[in-house]
Amino acid sequence: MEFAILLLCLFVIKAVLTRCGLQWKGGKMLCLPPGPKRWPFLGSALHMPKHYAWRTFSKWKEIYGNIIYLDVLGTPIVVINS
Repeated sequence: MEFAILLLCLFVIKAVLTRCGLQWKGGKMLCLPPGPKRWPFLGSALHMPKHYAWRTFSKWKEIYGNIIYLDVLGTPIVVINS
């Protein structure tokens, strides 16, 4: 029972940190560039284009700016549009 509660707490903490755009790295809290909405564990995988990715990234430049952060299934991706 305690393990299930601990696991649930860790999941909630991860979801809150992901929602806020913050991530732990080497003991420091990092502020990440903007990007599409990230879901716990999936990250931005649902928003990742399958074909002609540069077209989608060009559209996102108008919304999020020149630097876009994606987290696809735990793999961080930074797109530079300039």
